[in-house]
Amino acid sequence: MSAISSAPADAISRSAPARLWADLLHLWVISTFAISQPLLEQLSGNAPYLVEQRLSAAGLFWVAVAVMTVVPASLSLFEIAIEFVRPAWRDRCHAACMAILCLLFGSLSSRSLVQSYVIEAAGLIDFAQFGVAVLIGAGLMWLYYRTNWGRRLFTLAGLGLVVFPVSFAASPAIRGRANIDDPSRGEIQQPVPIVMVIFDGLGLNSLLDSNQQIDAVRYPNFARLAELSDWCPQATTVHPRTDHAIPAILSGRYPVDGTQPVLDQYPHNLFAELERSGKYDLFALEPYTRLCPEELQRVDRHRTLTEEVRETLDALARVYLKISLPKNLSSLMPSIPRAWFSLPATLLIDPHQTEGLIRYGWDTQRETQVEHFLSALYPAEKPRLMFAHVAIPHYPFRFFPSGRAYTVDQRATTFPDGTHGEVGELWGPDQLAADHSWQRYLLQVGYVDHVLGQILDRLEETGLLDQCLLVVTADHGCAFRAGLSQREPHAESLADILPVPLFIKRPGQRVGTKNLRNVETIDVLPTIADVLDYDWPVELDGESIYATTPARLRKTVMLRPPLVLDAVPKRSEALYRTIRRFGEGPRDERFWSLGLYPEYVGRSPGDFPQDLSGTRLVTIEQWSREDGKDTAVPIVKCLFRGEVDRDPQQTGPVLLALSLGDQIVGITRTFTDPDYLHRWALLIPEAVVEAHPEPATVWELRFENNQPLLRSCRVVVEE
Repeated sequence: MSAISSAPADAISRSAPARLWADLLHLWVISTFAISQPLLEQLSGNAPYLVEQRLSAAGLFWVAVAVMTVVPASLSLFEIAIEFVRPAWRDRCHAACMAILCLLFGSLSSRSLVQSYVIEAAGLIDFAQFGVAVLIGAGLMWLYYRTNWGRRLFTLAGLGLVVFPVSFAASPAIRGRANIDDPSRGEIQQPVPIVMVIFDGLGLNSLLDSNQQIDAVRYPNFARLAELSDWCPQATTVHPRTDHAIPAILSGRYPVDGTQPVLDQYPHNLFAELERSGKYDLFALEPYTRLCPEELQRVDRHRTLTEEVRETLDALARVYLKISLPKNLSSLMPSIPRAWFSLPATLLIDPHQTEGLIRYGWDTQRETQVEHFLSALYPAEKPRLMFAHVAIPHYPFRFFPSGRAYTVDQRATTFPDGTHGEVGELWGPDQLAADHSWQRYLLQVGYVDHVLGQILDRLEETGLLDQCLLVVTADHGCAFRAGLSQREPHAESLADILPVPLFIKRPGQRVGTKNLRNVETIDVLPTIADVLDYDWPVELDGESIYATTPARLRKTVMLRPPLVLDAVPKRSEALYRTIRRFGEGPRDERFWSLGLYPEYVGRSPGDFPQDLSGTRLVTIEQWSREDGKDTAVPIVKCLFRGEVDRDPQQTGPVLLALSLGDQIVGITRTFTDPDYLHRWALLIPEAVVEAHPEPATVWELRFENNQPLLRSCRVVVEE
C-alpha cells in the first residue's frame, strides 16, 4: 500500500494544504469522468424521457447539480474530515477513493469493448469486462501515482468540470425543454378528415404471394384496402429503427444522426402543423415517439420540484448500475423505470377520451389500444386527424389472426428464444429458433390484417371511409435469419427490413391503383400536404407520390454513413424464401411443421414402436393458462414451450413429439444455440387444440435402424 499511497517527489515537497486541495481536485475530476459525465450523457440522450416526465428547467438544473456534486462532495468532505482527525490516514483514504472511481471508469469503458456475440457465446462477457475494467483502473492508478506527469494530466482534465455541464446545457434535448419553436402558421386550403395508422415492424414481403400481389387468402383486408387505394409496392423505409423511422414519416425529412424523436427537434411535423393551423382537432395514440404537442395530453401530473428531482435521480442511479456493471450482475440490480424507455404508465389513461393525445405503453395492452382507436373513429364538424401507431406485428408475439391470444401479455423486454444482445435483436446460430419466432410473427401479421378489417369496417359504418384521407403504412420490416440482426441491415436481410406497405386512399376514391414510383417513407407527409393543398412552411426531403416530376432514381437508408442503393438487393429471393418456408394462401403443413417430420403429424402414437421406460424430464411453461382473466382477449393454450433435462452423454438436439389425446399434433427439437440448448417451443393451431382438450403427452422421438421410436417422457407443468 505504501507504494501506491506514496506521492511523487514534486508532490511531497508541497505543503499539506496544497496537496489536499490538489487531491480533492483530482477526486472531482475522476468522479466527473466516471459518474457525472456518463449520467449527464444518458439524460441528454433520452429526450423522450424528458418529455414523458415533463421535467421543468428548474428540475433539470437541480438534477445536473446533484449529478455533478453529490458523490465528489461527499468524498471530499470525508477526506477533509480524515485530514483533521487522522492526517496520517488521509493519503490511504485518498488512494482508496481514487481506486474505486478509477475502477468505475474502467468498468464503463470496458463495457463497449467486450460487447460482441463471440464473447457472449463463449460465456466470457462478465469475466472479460471485469478483467478489462481492472486493467484500465490499475493503469490510471499507476499513471496517477507512479508518474509526475500523470498528476498534471489529471489537473488538466479538470477542464471537464466546466466542459461537461456546458455541453449538457447546450445539447438539443436540454435546450428544447427551455424553448420550443413556434413556427409561423400556414393555410390549409382543403382540410379533410385524416386517418393514419402506422404498424410497427410490418415488412411488405410478409403480405405478398408468389405473384408479388397481396395474398388475399391470408390477408383479405389488406387486399380489400389495395382495391380502393393507391398502393405503393416500391415503398421503403429510410431507417430501420422506430425512433428515426416514424419521425421521418411524420416530418417528411431524412432523420439526422443524433436527432431524437421529440417535438422541439421536429417542430414542423404533421401533429404540430395541423394543431397550429387551427383547422384540425387531433386524436393521437403515440406510444413511442414524442412529436405531438404536450398540451394535447390531458394528464395533469401534480409533482413538486423535489419529486421531479428525486424520481429522475432514482432513474439515473438505476441506469448507471445497468451501464457500468457486467451484464449478469446488472440484471440483478433494481429495474429501470419503464418511462425511461418511452413506456408510460397506462393507469393515467381515460379509455373514453377521443380527443387529444393518448400515450399507452408501447409494448402492452395493444388490443386495448386498438379498441380505443376504433372508438375515436367518427365524423365531426371540424376535420380531425385520427392517428395510431400500434406495436404490431412487433414482438411480444401473442396473437392469432382471429384476434385470440395464445399467451399472456408480456413486456417487450421479454425477448424471443434464440436472440442475443442488449435489446434481443441478434439471432443466434440456430435457424429453427428464428423460424419459431418467424412463424409467430406471421400469425401476428394476420392479426394486423384483422385489426385493419376492424378499422375499415368502422370507417364504412360511420361514413368516414369515403370522406377521409386514409394512410396505412409501417416504420420498418423485420429479418429472421440466423446469425443476423432483426433490424440492422445486412446484404442478406435488406429485403426483409426495408420494404414496407404504403396505402393512401384519397377522399372520394373508390378504385385502387398501383403507384410504381420509387417511394420512400419520407414521401408520406408531402403526399398528405398535396391532398390538403398545403404549402409546407419548410423544405421537405420527400415528395408527393402524385408528383408529376421524375421520381428519384435511388433509395437512401440513413445509416452511419448513409446507404444509397439503386434497388433493394435480393428482393424476390427474400419473398420466395418466406413462401418456401411457410407457404402462401391457406396455412398448409409448411406453416405449422417448420419442416420437422410433417409426415408424422396427425398420426396416432400407437402407430409407432414405443419405449415406456424413458425418464427424461420435460417442463411445459404456462400451458394451462386458459381462463384469460388477466387480458382483454381470450387465451387459447396453443403455445407449448419449456426445457428438457438433457442427457450429458447425448450430443445434438433432442427431438420431441407432442400428442393431444390419440394424435401427434406437432414435432420439434431443442435449440442448438449454446445459450438455449435446453429450451424447446411448439405452437399448435387453434382448431387442433380445441378439438383435443386432453392433457399433453410428450415423447422423445428417436431413430433406431432408421425407424422412428417414441420414448416416454416425464412432464412437469410450470405455472
